[in-house]
Amino acid sequence: MTKPIRAQSPLKFLAPHFNPLVLAAIYRLLPFYLRSQCQIERVEGENSEILVDCYGRFQAGQLRFLLAYRHSSTNDPPSLIHYLHSNLPKIDANEGISLNKPVFGYFLYDRGIPLWAGPVANWLLPAIGGVPVIRGRPDFGCLRTLRHLYVRGQFPLAIAPEGYTNGHGELVSRLELGCAQTSFWCVEDLVAAGENQQLSIVPIGVRYQYLENPWPKIWQLCGAIERECGFPPGDGANRQLENSLSSREWNPEQQLTPEEEALLYPKLLRIAEYLLEQMESFDRRFHTAIQLEEQAAKLANLSPIEGLTLRLQGLMDAVLKMLEGYLQMQPHSDRNLLERAQDIEDTVWDWIYRRDVDIQTLSDVERGLAALVASEAHQHLWHMRWVENFVVVTGHYLGFAEKVFPGGRSQESGVSSRSSVVSGFVALFFCTSLCTTRRIMQGF
Repeated sequence: MTKPIRAQSPLKFLAPHFNPLVLAAIYRLLPFYLRSQCQIERVEGENSEILVDCYGRFQAGQLRFLLAYRHSSTNDPPSLIHYLHSNLPKIDANEGISLNKPVFGYFLYDRGIPLWAGPVANWLLPAIGGVPVIRGRPDFGCLRTLRHLYVRGQFPLAIAPEGYTNGHGELVSRLELGCAQTSFWCVEDLVAAGENQQLSIVPIGVRYQYLENPWPKIWQLCGAIERECGFPPGDGANRQLENSLSSREWNPEQQLTPEEEALLYPKLLRIAEYLLEQMESFDRRFHTAIQLEEQAAKLANLSPIEGLTLRLQGLMDAVLKMLEGYLQMQPHSDRNLLERAQDIEDTVWDWIYRRDVDIQTLSDVERGLAALVASEAHQHLWHMRWVENFVVVTGHYLGFAEKVFPGGRSQESGVSSRSSVVSGFVALFFCTSLCTTRRIMQGF
């Protein structure tokens, strides 16, 4: 049975209290965790001598630096921790540099993680140098701690400039200002203290590849989704082609033919169209506070992808407006969808973790009403969660989209443009076994 939501006292700031014994235990368990939970097969690196040099100068008191890493998945932090511990010392030996152990970094994490991960995370994350941050509001406890650790910390800082995971290996979300702002503060504090240290931001990015060809798994997944949507099986030439794709022996570098590309993308488009239509109908019928605009005139002159994008954006905007109205929030036209979702989450937390009253002094009746408010606010969070997940969805993020629909972005063009930017920066490779996946963490 789900534990009932009750009104509680305000969330406390979980100050980091680094414990080397806890980190040592994490190092022992991490390889098993990566294989069993993250399906990470192995970790490799490219241009990592840059990172070795930065750590060497940091430990010599010549440099303060920040690791600005791409955050496409929740598996990024444990993978990076493993790389710093297991792979970097091998490289420093080749470079003739002896790094002090542990090779580690303080990191930011969402304050909401311990709320759903439980008491273990509540204790573990601060013990290994984690700094919690509350999204959607100025978190002064976090900012003060970051500023201190950047200048005086035993390790560098590791921050994801995007602020959240987007699930894309080659599509970078809008960067937040945190890395730049904390770096300016660090420079100010170093100058004020009369210390002659340099400061650097080392960018690290993430993308995914597969050790085995992923197309058979993709076809199986598409088929499973189609069955859940109630679609009839394909017929004629399409069914024959699908059977051929599902049963073929694929080599790791093999790509789809133009005929196969032309078959797969419409399948994905059909699934997207069906799911979006279901969500629109669901909200119109059961959530009358969600007011969807009539978009028929706008959709008439748009391509299928552009039409889906417009409808999805309209649905997410309507859902957020409903939540803002329920929570009595003032609308902000200058805020994008993600920022509005974070503002909503922050307001829901204010209705659960009350800063406006002392929960302990309330009467039983007042406490019961406060629990009702907290429970209803929490039930509305699922609307915000799906918006948060779909805000990064785009119909153009497919390797073969450019060939099938004009205006789509090809995988090759994305990789090529990225390579020209990453020259000289750090590149890390995470090789995984999910569908026997190879995961590449590459500088950008």
